[in-house]
This record gives sequence, structure tokens and C-alpha cells, in this order.
Amino acid sequence: MTHGNDSAPAAQPAGGRMALLARLAEAAHSEADNVELGFHEPSTPAGVRLPSARFRPAGIIDMPTREGDRRDVQVESAVALGLPRWAADREPPRRPRWLLRRTPRGLDLIAPKRLVFTRGRLPVPYSWRMAALTHGLVLVTYGQEKIAAAVIPYLDSV
Repeated sequence: MTHGNDSAPAAQPAGGRMALLARLAEAAHSEADNVELGFHEPSTPAGVRLPSARFRPAGIIDMPTREGDRRDVQVESAVALGLPRWAADREPPRRPRWLLRRTPRGLDLIAPKRLVFTRGRLPVPYSWRMAALTHGLVLVTYGQEKIAAAVIPYLDSV
């Protein structure tokens, strides 16, 4: 006879690969992401010089694809939530449903539906903060080698 507290074999997660991807990404994200602040120089003369924040996870969590490539689970979770893969030779797309929020302890990268995707603990320099407030937008990149990135709104909540 089994009781409610007895451990039973875990069922395969619903959603298969995407559920596994979400679980691995959740486990991988920490408040220890390294964040580098700077400015993005546009690739076209008509482009705008925007403040940028690059979130670099502490490590890469590789996952093989069906094609035999390897992908970082953390970057893939950002892509699954709508932050596109990005190559620096293109202008970054805009993603208004994402948000970069300044907090008393640093910067939070917020995914759609108010999900705190990752946090970076750092002092935010006054010049970078004023540029972000002036534009209302920031180029955010996420990842180590292959990255996801977009121009997203900035909120100063301090």
C-alpha cells in the first residue's frame, strides 16, 4: 500500500524537449551572471548609439541538436522566450515585451509575463544610466559564445 508521502517514479515531463529545456535553464540561471555595460555602435550611419548590457552566464550548458550541433541551453531558453539569436553584423531587432530593470542591487533582465530571466549584480554608472533613461531603450545580449539579443525597454525602478 502506498501513501501520499511515498516516492514514486517521476513521470516524463509534459512537453518533452521544451520542458527539459525550461527546467535546465531554470536551474542554470543564477544571480551571479556577469554583466558588462557599454555602448553599441550602430552599423549604419542612421543608427542610434545605445547603451548596452551583456549578460554572461557563469558557464555554458551544452545540449546536442538533432543535426549534431551543440547549443547552450541557457541561450536557447532566451530564444524560446522571444529573445532572438543575433550576429553582430546585423542591426539588433526590437523586443518590447522584454525589459531591463535597474534595481538597488543591479540589473534584472525580465522576460515576457514578468519572468525574471536573470540578474546581474553591479553598480550602474551614472553616465550609462542617464543614456538608458534618455533613450528608454537598451541593447541587451545574453550568452557566452553564441548569443541572443534585442533592443528592449529600460526601466529605472530605484
